[in-house]
Amino acid sequence: MELCLLSAQHELNSLHVIDREHISANSPELHSEINTFLPDYTHILCASLSYNCSFNNLPDSTPFYIARYTAANFYKILYKKLDALAKLILDNDNIIENKKSHYKISVNGRLKDREIALKTGGYYMTRNSLVGTIGDNSGTKIILGELVIKTKSLPAVGKYTSSAELHPFCKECRLCVKSCPTGSLKTDSTIDKDRCIQHLSSTTGTGNLQLLIDNWGKRFFGCTRCVDVCPINKDLPVINIDSPEKLPGFIGGTFNPFTLLGKTKEQVKETFRGNQLGAEWIPAAAIMRNALISVYKSSGDKTIVENYVAGMEKLGFDRDEIAEIEKLLTFLC
Repeated sequence: MELCLLSAQHELNSLHVIDREHISANSPELHSEINTFLPDYTHILCASLSYNCSFNNLPDSTPFYIARYTAANFYKILYKKLDALAKLILDNDNIIENKKSHYKISVNGRLKDREIALKTGGYYMTRNSLVGTIGDNSGTKIILGELVIKTKSLPAVGKYTSSAELHPFCKECRLCVKSCPTGSLKTDSTIDKDRCIQHLSSTTGTGNLQLLIDNWGKRFFGCTRCVDVCPINKDLPVINIDSPEKLPGFIGGTFNPFTLLGKTKEQVKETFRGNQLGAEWIPAAAIMRNALISVYKSSGDKTIVENYVAGMEKLGFDRDEIAEIEKLLTFLC
């Protein structure tokens, strides 16, 4: 089966494959991880999908901005595409029954997306630690996912690369490093997560709360500054979607945080059901901390935060979660 045909048929930006033999011979630890995920797999396919759409291309200075990949559940979209791809491959193998036992999919899941992508030889590394597809005009505005499968339809020999190539632009360019609002990016393509707004906006317990507040602006979730300034991402084709609100997990390019005030903890999470923000690993307290910073930055009214904290117990938050939000009162001024 031709990978380029499969990629085009399922509207993927890229599709690359490595077979079991190449992974086990060159990366035993990665092979063990994949084999635990799906015992006796034969191939792993790494796919990318662009999220560079017209409806989520607002500048990050826009009030209540949401990081672009979170504007809808692009992970679910990619998952569905990989699921359809798996069934097509297995149909070619004449496997009619119990298809699910022959494949598994990981999108923002258990497998190491970036490491697998780079080892296929089809992707490059950038200085801000993201990856892009070699020969594809989608830049680094992509998400990655893997299809692990047992099949006879794919080539027995896959490509394997032991080290990742830094994109030529990155060898001299430091624009992403210089533009990071909190100085989280390092010149060696690593990130200090304790300073990264994208990371901090989805977690609690940060020791850098003042840093987060000072650089928050009026956003609601995430940060894409390093992606936005990257020359690789200049003049990328934009995907026009007629009815983006019909996409799974659609939120849009912004979200009004004032609408969360008065909602219970469960209602906060329910608001984002189907979107990444509704995932179990993003605490409701982190969402409300983000919302309250945005509310304060927009209104300048600290009493809104004080009143919210005073009523959190009735809204179903526990003591630790309340303490997390109370910290804001120390730093907001």
